[in-house]
Parts: sequence; structure tokens; C-alpha cells
Amino acid sequence: MSSSSPMPPIRPALLATLALAGLASSAGAQADPTLILDAREVQPLSSPVAHLDAPDGSLVVTGGSGDVMRVAADGSTTRLVTAVGDRWAQPLLGAVDAVMDASGRVFVGGSVSENVFRVETDDTLTVLVPSGAIGPVEDLELDALGDLYVAGGASADTVHRVASDGTATLVLGAGGVPGGTATLSEPRLRRGPAGEVFVLSATGAVFLVQAGGAAQEFAPGTGGPALDVQFDGAGAVHLLRRDGVYRREANGTWTWLYRTVSPESSTAMTVGDSGTVWVSSFRNVATTTPGISMVRVTPQGVAATLFDPTTFGGLAKVAAMAHDSAGAVFFHREGGGSGSLFRVDAAGVVTAVSSTGDVSGATTFAGPPRLPRVAAADHVRFVYSNAVVRLAPDGTETVLLDHTSNGIAMFPTFTGVALGGDGSSYVPGRIDGPGQPATDPGTVLRVASDGTVTQLGQTAAQFSRMVVDDAGRVFAMGAAAVHRIDPDGTTTQVLGNQGDGNGNLYGPGNAIAIDPAGDVYASSSATDNVFRVDPSGAVAEVLDASTKGSGYALQDPRDLAVDAFGDLYVLGFTSRNVLKLSTTGVVSQVLGPAGDGQTAVLSPTHLAVAADGTVFVTTSGPGDTVFRVRPNGAVDVLAGGLVPNGLAVDPFGSLYAVEPFAAGANVGRVLRIDGGAQQTVAFQELAGSVPGSPPWVETPWAVAVDAQSRFYLAGLDSGTLQRFDGPPTWPDLGGAVNGSAGPPRLAMRGPLTGGSALDRTLDDVPPDTLMLAWIATQSTPFPHLGGTVHAYPFLVQLLFASNSLGSSSLSVTWPTGFPSGVDVYVQFVVQDFGVPGGIGLSNAVMSTTP
Repeated sequence: MSSSSPMPPIRPALLATLALAGLASSAGAQADPTLILDAREVQPLSSPVAHLDAPDGSLVVTGGSGDVMRVAADGSTTRLVTAVGDRWAQPLLGAVDAVMDASGRVFVGGSVSENVFRVETDDTLTVLVPSGAIGPVEDLELDALGDLYVAGGASADTVHRVASDGTATLVLGAGGVPGGTATLSEPRLRRGPAGEVFVLSATGAVFLVQAGGAAQEFAPGTGGPALDVQFDGAGAVHLLRRDGVYRREANGTWTWLYRTVSPESSTAMTVGDSGTVWVSSFRNVATTTPGISMVRVTPQGVAATLFDPTTFGGLAKVAAMAHDSAGAVFFHREGGGSGSLFRVDAAGVVTAVSSTGDVSGATTFAGPPRLPRVAAADHVRFVYSNAVVRLAPDGTETVLLDHTSNGIAMFPTFTGVALGGDGSSYVPGRIDGPGQPATDPGTVLRVASDGTVTQLGQTAAQFSRMVVDDAGRVFAMGAAAVHRIDPDGTTTQVLGNQGDGNGNLYGPGNAIAIDPAGDVYASSSATDNVFRVDPSGAVAEVLDASTKGSGYALQDPRDLAVDAFGDLYVLGFTSRNVLKLSTTGVVSQVLGPAGDGQTAVLSPTHLAVAADGTVFVTTSGPGDTVFRVRPNGAVDVLAGGLVPNGLAVDPFGSLYAVEPFAAGANVGRVLRIDGGAQQTVAFQELAGSVPGSPPWVETPWAVAVDAQSRFYLAGLDSGTLQRFDGPPTWPDLGGAVNGSAGPPRLAMRGPLTGGSALDRTLDDVPPDTLMLAWIATQSTPFPHLGGTVHAYPFLVQLLFASNSLGSSSLSVTWPTGFPSGVDVYVQFVVQDFGVPGGIGLSNAVMSTTP
């Protein structure tokens, strides 16, 4: 708005309200988070298990880590659920089963978290069964009415019917049905052709649950555990027990269709529409040759041996089977081996149709508890240890889902965050997938300002801390080396162990920093030294244990920071000090132990430096104190009782401290500290989070702040990177006049919205002095002591006083009812007897009412 524009009328009452607002404190507005990176969306699908084909021909695949994927018939994939989500209050751990109803909704249960999620067709989530409501979840099935049945494991031995509103009703318990003779143990569920639910028991019994929940005994508990129930095209029931296959006749009697030949035990079967049954058995007796046999049984009970144990000797039995329309059977063996997936044709000829195993080249074929039936056009889908593969009739394999699906293979653990000048953010991680070495090599993810995620480089090291130069090159610290990762992903070691030609970083590196000239500094706590790597790659040791004759000691350097002038600050944990290395090579002590004339520091842990050289130091031990050291050397205590894992400073000098476990409790938070006032800007309960609480950031670990005062928070266990957009800042209009402490620095942030918080800081003024705030709605270039008065004519003047350290901070609330479209200017006149005229003038700032 132009300063010459007529000002909208302002009611006199508002002036009084504004004056009072200057004296009213405010907690400030909570920053709203934006999830800009979720490692669960780019991590591998861990230990996938495919479940029976959904009505639309798609496949539902669960991972042991809690992930759930939908694989459509055309091979496209969608991630439905992740192990720990920002969209719901409960994690899903140990995803053991998933089913899809006719409308496309997916139900998935966790055996560890003991809960059930319902994923709607628009991918929204509902906690249908909360954790602990009915015990561990082991199997799921849907009936004809769409009700969900949940089977518990050995520790529960129950089956519950769960209605669409989440109401759970006990259908079967360990005692079976009233008046029955069979008991229930380790139940497994199978859906019948009419939408009924069959319950298999380890006791050998089978129970039938009709739509609505009425249960009855269906088969007695004999012949060993009930392993499977399948149906032919006419709906006839086929029951697999260890002693063979039973068929239920139309009159309700059971016929022993195929008796397993002693000393073998049946393990798997598949049933064709015509009633033909294929059965595999396993022999493991010391007096005979162990191995696998397979027979084909006609509806009349005539069995033909397809192969005997001499074909497949050993202790690997068949885990699952499927068949195609030509009468060929596909199976795989537990324990794998070369050629894990096999095809047996109608003549009994056995062919290894897959000898590669998963896509990483391994040969082990992980055996899921259930395998999907034959899909359209006889494309059989199988699950490998880290992949889902579709096998065409001509033998062509198509990978539908593998360990890199839906993004980049990453382990969801973020230990740091760095910011680039172009708006990009970077987090370290490690590759975690088949074919990777046991050490899990390190990598870096770059998140562009538009949200695009790129994996940069790969090294044997797992990175922990990083910095980024103006050219977008990442310098990442591993166990005992520093690597430079160029924007194209090229990785070069620039600093490493003694004798590798890249400097002498003895032992594990501890901290890394970068100055405005692009010099990178790295410290080693093992040998008490700090190295500099200049942009050309030249390495020089700039500090050692004796600090090269400066008279100051350095022991166990734990943290590094650089100010806007390029001066380096080093925190020594054991030497209990903070040293400053100027750009001219001069070493001085900013903060030291008791006895040197400065404030005593007990076990300093973390360090951050503002642009003006103000130093923030956290300590462990009694009080867990946060110190601030002003550029003039004055030391004050900002806060106590904090145990942060890292620090960051925004352009206004506000300190951000991230605590994974605050105050010894199982909670994490980020604090913004302005002039000694703690303001919680992010808070996370690691245990017992509920909807409506601050964002889910499991184990907040690392924090960084950009030029717009937006802070980025990396979650160690959640594998998330969130950006918190702070209140808007007010443009700096200049116009300051030097006082005895230099030009007074005024900064304001927050919207001019009624009831909103405005944060104001004023630094570099004399201690315990009076200051007059000019608040105006016009700007006039009126000369004043060599400066420019911007806040004129005055709307209101407020009187404040600085503290004993020469600063002032306050959070105020903007009054309601203020007209929109008004430019508001703020400037301070400071009483300063240390300069001619006795007055200093701050810079002016300006914002506009919405």
C-alpha cells in the first residue's frame, strides 16, 4: 500500500486496545507442519506376504514392517498403509493379513499392534479395532454381509465378528460351540463360496460361521490340524489335514477322498473347478529318504503320483500351491534352493520356472502362509522374499512389486537434516534391501522445493551429519570420513582415516560445519582435532588438543558452528569450553570452565551461533542449562531443564532446541527460545498420541532453520521430515542510528490478524534503559540524527525497558476490529547516554493488515 494512500478510519477504542496489547503477553501461534518427506513412502516393502485375490482381480500384499500394498491386475501399485502414519493415532505393526470387500475397501490387521484398519476406497483410514480390544490379530475374513471376522492366535484362540461401526462380538472361543465336542486352537479363517466363513483349528476341527455370526461344528477334530479348506466349481468342501484330503458330500457326511501314505504328512493342496485335487506330502523319517511327493486325485478318489521323494529330497516341504486351466501345478518349497518355483505339468514333468528368486538375484523363495489362486489368463502370481512376480503361460516373469517399489529403497531412520540455498532439504539414510552388504551402505535423499525426491550417491558409510554449499554439494560425515556428494550423485571422499590420502580424521568424526566461503570443517573427538577442507579439496588441521600454542585446550570436540563472518566455534566436551577460531587464525575462548573468570560450564553438549556471533551452548548435568554468550562477552542463562539433541538459530536470533525425550519422559518436542522465554512450537508424545495433538514425530532428532524462519524437523524412528512454517516476518526498512552497542536491531513476526500473536525482539541496546516504540500507519523520510524516521506520524507510542543484558523481547496480541489494507510501521527510539545526543534509533519494520 502506498504511504500516500488515505488511511481507513480507525476507531479511538482501537488505539486504547493497541496500547494495552503492547503490554499483554501471548504464547504465540503454533506452527503448522507440512510433511515434505516420509521414508515410509520410499522404503522397501519388508517381507511381503500376498493374500487371496480381491474381487476386482487385484492382489493385497502386506509387509512384516506394517506396510500394505494393492497390486492391480495391470501391475500398478498403491501403498495403502504404512507401519507408523501421520494420518492416524495408532501404528500398525506385524501386518499379518489383509482382505478386500466387493466395494474395494481393504481391511488389514496387526499381530503386534493388535488392531485392525479399514482403508476406504479414497485411501482414508479408520481404526476399526483399536489396539488391545480383542487381542492379537492372526487372520481376517469377510462374510456375505460384509462383516469382518478376526481370528486371534495361540494366546487368544478366539474369533470375533466386527460390524462396520467397529462393534466386536465374540463368535467362537477356545471351548468351541455350546454343546459341541470340538475345541478351538490357533484359528485360521477361509471364506466359502456363499460368503460363509470357515474356521480351521489346530485340533483338526472345522467350524462354520454363517452370515450374521451363528457358529456350528462342521467337521470333528480328528486326523491332525486342519490345514486348509478349498472349494470346487460346485461348491463342494475339501478339507486338508495331515492324514489326507476329506470331501463333504451333499448329505453332510465326510469322505476320505485321499489318504496320505504313511509315513508322509500332507502339507498343501489346490482344488480345481471340476473337483480335481492336487496334494503335496512330506516325508521326514530317519529310516526312509526324506523329501516331497505330489499326487493328483480325481473326483472319484483315484490318485496318480506326479513325483515321489526321489525327485525332491531333503527337508524343504511344499509351502503353497496353485494351478492353471491346463492342469499344471505351481509350487515352491520352504527353505528355497536353486529353482525355488516349479511347474508340474499334467504328465508329471517338473520344470524350474524361476531360478532367480527375488529381483536382487538371491535364490531363496520365502514361503507365505497363503498363495493367491490362478488369476485371469492363467497369470500366476507368486511372492518372493522381497518381490511379487507375475508368471505368464509362456514363462515370462514380470515384477509387480519389489523392494524398491513406490520409490527409493531406504531404511526409515533420519539422523540429521541440512538445507540448501535453493530451498532443497537433505536427510541422511541408509540403503536397506536384498543384495546390500550387511553394513547397509549410506546415502542422502534430496527433497527439492517442489517435493521431488532424489537419491544422491551411495557409500559404505552411514551418514549422520551433513552440510550443503552454495553449489548444492553435500558434505556428509560417516563413521570416520567425510564424503562430498555432487548434485549428479558423484561421491568423493574428501577427508578420511590416516594414510588414505585424504587427511587424518582419526577415529569417528563428530561434527561438521561450513562457512560462507565454502570451507568445510570436521572434528574428531578421538584425537581432539579439527580439519578444514577448502573448496579445492585441500585439507589442513586448524585446531588440535593444544590449539597450536594459543593457551587454550581442546578435548573431545563435540560440536561445530560458524557465524556470518566465517568465524568457527568449537565445543569441547571434556575441556568444558567453547573456542572461537577467527578468519585470521586467532584462537580465543568464548566460554570456559570455572576459575578462568568466566561462567562455569559443566559438560557442554551442543552449540549454535547466530549470524551476529551470539553463541548458544547447552550443558548436561545439574540444571541442564542453556547459556547465551553475546558478542560483547556477556553471559546469561536462557533456560534450564533442557536435554536437547541439537540446536539451530533462525535469522532473528531465536534458538530452536530439539529434545527426543524431554524432561526424562517418553515425549519429544522442539522449543523455540526467544530472549529467555520458552515457547513450544512443536510437541510430540511418542507414546499414547491421540488425534488433535501436535503432529506425530516419533523421536524428533534433528532440526534446521531456513532464511524464512521455517524450521525442519527430522524424526529418527518415524522417518519423516516435516517443515513448520513460522509466522510471517516483517520486512526490514533500515533507518537505524548507532547506539553505544551498535545499531539497535528490531525484528517482528506474525500476522496483523485480530487475536494473532506478534513476536518482537530488540537487541544491541544499553542494559536497563528506556525505549519508546513508535507505531504508525504512514512512512515519512524525515531525517533524524542521520537516520530515517519511518513510523510517523505516530498512531501510538509505547514505553518499554531493556533487560540487564541489553535486549528486549515480547509477544503481544494484535487487537480485533482493525481495518484491512493498512500499512503498519514500527520503530524504536532508545535512550542511550553513551552516544552524542543520548539517543539511538532502531531499524524500522513494516507489515500490512489482511
